Amino acid sequence: MRLYYLFCFLFLSLIPLVLKGQNVPFDPLQFGQQEEEFNIAVNEYNEGDELFSKGPAYYRQALEKYLNAHGFNPNEARLNHQIGSIYSELAQLEKAVFFMERAMEFDPKYKPDAVFQRARLLHQQGDWDAAMVKYRQYLKLASVNLEFMTAEQRFDLESDRAVVNRYIMQCENGKVLLADTMPVIVANLGSRLNSPFPDYSVCVNGDESYMIFTSRRPSSDKKKKGRGIQELFGNEDVYYTMKTKTGYWVPAQTLSELNTRKHDASVWLSKDANTCIIYRFKNGGDLYLATREDNSQKWGRPKSMRMLNSAFREAHASMTADGKTIYFTSNNPELGTKSLDIYKVTLDSASGRWTQPVNLGGIINTEYDEEGVFISPDGKTLYFSSEGHPSMGGKDLFKAVLTPEGKWDKPVNLGYPINSPADDVFLSVLNGGEKMYIDSDRLKGLGEKDMYLVENMANKTIPYHFTVIDSVTGEQISSSIQIVGGEEQMEFKTFEQPDGYMAVLPVYKKFFVKITSLGFKSYVGEISTIYETAETIDFRDTIYMNLGEDVVTLAGTVYDAFTREKITGEIEISSEEHFAQLIKADQSGRFKTAISPEEVYTLKVTSEGYQTVVETAKIDESAAPEYIRDFYLNKLDFDKDYKLSKIYFDFDRASLRPTSIKELKDLKFLLDRYPNVRVELSAHTDNVGSRSYNLVLSSRRAQAVVDWLVRNGIKKERLDPRGYAFDKPVAPNSTPANRQLNRRVEFKFLRD
Repeated sequence: MRLYYLFCFLFLSLIPLVLKGQNVPFDPLQFGQQEEEFNIAVNEYNEGDELFSKGPAYYRQALEKYLNAHGFNPNEARLNHQIGSIYSELAQLEKAVFFMERAMEFDPKYKPDAVFQRARLLHQQGDWDAAMVKYRQYLKLASVNLEFMTAEQRFDLESDRAVVNRYIMQCENGKVLLADTMPVIVANLGSRLNSPFPDYSVCVNGDESYMIFTSRRPSSDKKKKGRGIQELFGNEDVYYTMKTKTGYWVPAQTLSELNTRKHDASVWLSKDANTCIIYRFKNGGDLYLATREDNSQKWGRPKSMRMLNSAFREAHASMTADGKTIYFTSNNPELGTKSLDIYKVTLDSASGRWTQPVNLGGIINTEYDEEGVFISPDGKTLYFSSEGHPSMGGKDLFKAVLTPEGKWDKPVNLGYPINSPADDVFLSVLNGGEKMYIDSDRLKGLGEKDMYLVENMANKTIPYHFTVIDSVTGEQISSSIQIVGGEEQMEFKTFEQPDGYMAVLPVYKKFFVKITSLGFKSYVGEISTIYETAETIDFRDTIYMNLGEDVVTLAGTVYDAFTREKITGEIEISSEEHFAQLIKADQSGRFKTAISPEEVYTLKVTSEGYQTVVETAKIDESAAPEYIRDFYLNKLDFDKDYKLSKIYFDFDRASLRPTSIKELKDLKFLLDRYPNVRVELSAHTDNVGSRSYNLVLSSRRAQAVVDWLVRNGIKKERLDPRGYAFDKPVAPNSTPANRQLNRRVEFKFLRD
């Protein structure tokens, strides 16, 4: 329904408006010195009006004329309103709002239109509260002249009010649905398939090698007639595409054997891609079945599905894998209501006849249209779109499950971001819902409607590549890359590659990244694995590093603390600016690297079979060009208990404090270094409270440490959590200080 905008001559007399600009009519007296340019602009304006009056099929041509006139005089209220109206019809809301609000600035009678368009844009952007404010403002403006309206105008106003109140309800729904975001990615299928025109009703076979869809782009088929006089876009055509061995869809082509001179649209495609259902604008709208043999390129002549079709509109259909049940939509009032409802017919095996259509009832169908029906191959899950069930805007996609008793459960909204504040209508579902193809006219698409791939991304990852370059020499340099993200602020490993570094990251998330190379200024930034289209899945970054100032050489030797023999090892150097830079001591125990002065560095030194040494160092600017630091490591005692001295918990809780993470990272570092060892992680308490209570509390705390290590890549089988309550004190529980000593976490190596 297109909203009725109130008559503004009455509005103008009752609501004053302070104009931000002055309306400049197309009057020759206003442009006396530009007679030739004025005449050209007026001619463009008049031609635009003539085209606009012919109907939606001519809106694009009218827009071009209007914009030419606008280039000469951008300050005429009606012209801005005309341009805004066309952009609204083209679903380009940002442009519609811009021109509508300019019209309002020059003439107050256009304020209701401008307020409504702003509300629609805010709604589409998911700014729910702001949209509701604007919708209510529009309703208030629309009701000002109620006493002066005719009966017909009052009826139109009530229709408008019902629509706007429904939009407000959708905003309320959106706030709820958006709070529970689904772990899925919705990726535009890109310019290979989508166009600046409506592209929708995507149907894909079981192995995603073949696709048909509908488009209203200008047809290359010479037999195709021009646009209908009352339609904004061209007639519908069926297109097809196939996927290459490398996983890309080839550019789409018309499926000529399925297309006629009028509307032809894709509806459903079988798993083997040898059967399809299409829609044709005939007899009010009918459904047709077409087949082909053994994936041949040629489709047979479509045949009318007489078991479904009537003198009314049948628009959508889907068939179970055995071909014995068909779900379809119809607005046949002899079967149900005047809106599109979902029905089913079943093939009687004994007689070979189809049953009469059965309405799925009020649990599925509403007073509004139900569309885009899709049934799972086993017939147990029904997908469809509806505006009647709680949606966040326009039509949303829903699913319902068939109970063992043969009844449908209450439909469930598929959630955000599968659904959007725009219209989400058709879908083709694969692998039990793990992947689906949908169409939507959501913002930031390539056209009025676009096709999207939806994929469940829970536990799915993607490689992210980094190349780190010296900004002066252009040479690739050795670096350390820290990537942190997710609710747990988990750190992700990077791996050396021939062309740089690579990290395997969860899809559709944002991450903090810090890149350091000793002797260079560090790089800090944000990266994202969110992608808009299927053409932008390859994630790569090239980072250019600048040299630091007053670089100093850090050098030294690693020794066995008892024998004083030189040993090999690794030195991890980090600071607030430079972290996790790993260098190796050679066979003679020597190491050397470049660092920046005036920073406090943490130096962590490890060697196979030795205890880790952690020290700090700060180098003054006055230091010599080479700073010498030696390290002495003690042998690792596998029979000793080691205290994790900085593991902290809130009082009476088993949740780790953020300050504990560094200590846990050190333990993880040790476990990574010795991948074959197992450890016991024990938690201890003081003697406040009963033993049974403290036993449970200590066990939960030990398990919290294990859970963190598992989340960060340590195998669960290597970890044995134990809670000892206050059974193993290291000091008498006689003072607060001693009790603090007893509240600890330890680990020890286990022998199998």
